[in-house]
Amino acid sequence: MGVFEEACLGAVLGALLQAIIAAKERADFFKKTLEHLETTVKNVETIIREILKLENVPADVKKWKLLKKRKVKKLILEVVASLERFMKYDFQAEQLRYVAIVDKDTAEVDKEIAEITEKWIM
Repeated sequence: MGVFEEACLGAVLGALLQAIIAAKERADFFKKTLEHLETTVKNVETIIREILKLENVPADVKKWKLLKKRKVKKLILEVVASLERFMKYDFQAEQLRYVAIVDKDTAEVDKEIAEITEKWIM
């Protein structure tokens, strides 16, 4: 990986991680999801750096090219699987938890309104 690519990757992923950490500190909900996202981004960063290192290795030999392609493909599939797992399970589970909390709060408000209305009617 060239110096420019390394710097760009570091800047982008660093900014993303800072945004996630800042959101995590302010979040009342989705804190666990943001923690999982932070871990996922850190894991993905490691895999991407490994892919870029493999891409920059001289590939003069046909066997090495084939091995490199297989290794890079495997690493890319790991990135995709990691992101899919996060979106499919972690994020959706946190959304359901949030909906349950909102539903509970709504039920409590409805109960309070009913009590107030009952007092006014009597």
